[in-house]
Parts: sequence; structure tokens; C-alpha cells
Amino acid sequence: MILYSIQLIASDTVESVIARMKTQTATKIAYTETRDMGLFSDTWQATGVLYAQPPNIMLKQQQQPTVEIMAIEADQLYYHKPATDTFHQMQFDENNEMMASIIIFKGLMTGDSHYLRQFYTLSIKNSAQNWSLLMEEKNPDSEQQGLKIIIQGMPEQAAHSISITLPDGDEESYALSPPEHNPYFKQLNSLLNALKSH
Repeated sequence: MILYSIQLIASDTVESVIARMKTQTATKIAYTETRDMGLFSDTWQATGVLYAQPPNIMLKQQQQPTVEIMAIEADQLYYHKPATDTFHQMQFDENNEMMASIIIFKGLMTGDSHYLRQFYTLSIKNSAQNWSLLMEEKNPDSEQQGLKIIIQGMPEQAAHSISITLPDGDEESYALSPPEHNPYFKQLNSLLNALKSH
């Protein structure tokens, strides 16, 4: 019985956890995002949906408190905020600190551990209740603490939470719904087409 318990606890590895997020079809995950900007700022919260479609599309649709849409297709990044009619298209810069959460979601939702290892040192801890994947920035600014990410999920299940500690001490966290898989999400394609034709 003890040996069986140890086997269960040790069942999740870095590779198995990341591979579990990968999908051969389109994926949809609802999220709640929370940002804590320190002592002098209120906690900020948003809700929305993440989409991924193999081989190289990821889209984040923030629905509350304001609508914002950001998508990556191959090496292009698109952003649109309808309330202010703000639109940007640029090359996706993986070295930009502001893109940290996008890099994480891209790596997880495509199940690409090699991609994530380019930027982070990965390690995992298991317990009977959950697994925790720790990601630490490989080459942080020498004057600041590096970016730190903790991703958690139930044993042998996909991630349900992501916590990001930024170099300045600010924190972001995401609560994730179980992923939905479908050969085709009409909303993903219509949002992406609208962004690209803006």
C-alpha cells in the first residue's frame, strides 16, 4: 500500500504535465485573472477565454472588465481594444517581459516543453493532492529577482491555476477551467479573422 501511494505521488513529471496540456485539436479554457500591484493599488480582476489551435495559433479574449483581444499566429501578435479602437500588429517579441504570460500559455497549450525550457528552468513537486510545476527565469536581470511561475493541477489532470511573480514583486494569477476540445471553435476563427482584417 505504501509503495502504491509513492507510485501515485511520483506519477507526474515535467514532461507528462506539459504533454497533458497539448491538444491535437482546438482548445478552449475559461479563466479568471487577478493582479496584485502592491500596497498602493487595489487588486485588479478580469475574466475571459483562452483559445489554442494547432499548430501555431493562440488567442486570449478578455471579456470583463473591458473587452480586449490578443492573438498570436506564428510570429505575429495582434491586439485590439474595441472601447478605444486601439489596434496593434507587431512581431511577437519573446524577450519582452510583458509577454511572459503569453509565452507560458503558448508553451502549455501547445504542450511544448522544449519551447518553455528556452526561457525557464523547470522542476516539479508532487503530493497526494496536486502537482506543482515551478518555472524560474533562466537569465534574469542581475539587479532583480527573476520571473517565477508556479503552475498547479490535480494528479494526472491539466493545470487549474497559474501564479506569476514579476521581478518588481507584482503578482498575477490565473484560475483555469477544465479545457474543452473541439475540431473547430467558431468564435476563435471569427475573432482571429476580425483581428487580421482590421
